[in-house]
Amino acid sequence: MSEQPKIPLWKRKWVRRSAVAVLLLIVLFALRVPLLRGVGHFLISEDPVSTVDVVFVLGGNSLDRGSEAARLWHDQVSQKVVCSGGNQPSVLEAVGIPMYEHEITRQLLINKGVDSTRVDVLTTATSTREEAAEIEQYCREHGVQSAMIVSSKFHLRRVRGVFEEAFEDSDTQLQFHGAPSTDYDEELWWQSEAGLIMVNNEYVKLFYYWLKY
Repeated sequence: MSEQPKIPLWKRKWVRRSAVAVLLLIVLFALRVPLLRGVGHFLISEDPVSTVDVVFVLGGNSLDRGSEAARLWHDQVSQKVVCSGGNQPSVLEAVGIPMYEHEITRQLLINKGVDSTRVDVLTTATSTREEAAEIEQYCREHGVQSAMIVSSKFHLRRVRGVFEEAFEDSDTQLQFHGAPSTDYDEELWWQSEAGLIMVNNEYVKLFYYWLKY
């Protein structure tokens, strides 16, 4: 019997597939920063800032969102700020301070020089969908023509989807604006545990909202 000719090593399938896999890993590693940055940027669905009738500050992170709302007020983006959030932060409950998110945000705004007569509150909503419904009702009852929704930057894509659905039949024009985080840099979110948790949670929530709603 004649011997089968030996296949050169470089022509063997497993070698070629391994080489492609290694090359792919090298390319991904080289592009890791723009790829990871793009993962974060996808979540930041933000509009250019312009003057509005009311700035609404969503509950959830009073420090970041309230500070940004105060800056917007001082920049005369709006003469009216409305704080939302019907949850009580557990850390305050633990030390016997029964304050709701909307109360904390309102106090922060006042501490940062916002006129207290220009700050209103919405007190009942405990989720983004409830906040959207509550704010839509407020806009309808008060004849608000334009509104800015302030949340954390990485929340904006999900927030936008929820609010645009709630305002589908409304005449109010919406803008969405993100408050920068004090816990991590949005451009380098993967270098911080807080950033990793935030991005992971937001993609999980986006998938959950897509399935449920």
